[in-house]
Amino acid sequence: MKNILLAMLISVVVMPGMIFAQNAETSTATTSPVISTGILPDSPFYFVKVLGEQIKLTFTFNAENKVKQYLHLAGVRLAEYQKLMEKGKLEIAQKTLDKYSKQLDRALETTKRLKEQGKDITDISKIVGNATSTSVQML
Repeated sequence: MKNILLAMLISVVVMPGMIFAQNAETSTATTSPVISTGILPDSPFYFVKVLGEQIKLTFTFNAENKVKQYLHLAGVRLAEYQKLMEKGKLEIAQKTLDKYSKQLDRALETTKRLKEQGKDITDISKIVGNATSTSVQML
């Protein structure tokens, strides 16, 4: 019970800072391949990071911004994958790579929906292309 209360307290204190930090990272994620991983999936507090990411996604209403957020999260998962591989945690690394793939798929699906709605996706397509080529280079 104490562990749960401690985790909840930490999430209340840490999450606002994480969300702010992710806002700052999102703008650079589309132009720079360097992404900070922060807490890794092998940490008992990783759920706090994921919860913060989900809250940010929930409150991102603009589809283009959602694509950018998906791409940012894909980049974070890829960076986490690399760190986990360096630590020799292959099983967790593989699960993280699967999450990377899901985030990338979400970005592509959202971009496709925008195109089907007749929106100009020229800029967002360039961002998706850059993120994809950067990911291929990193793998």
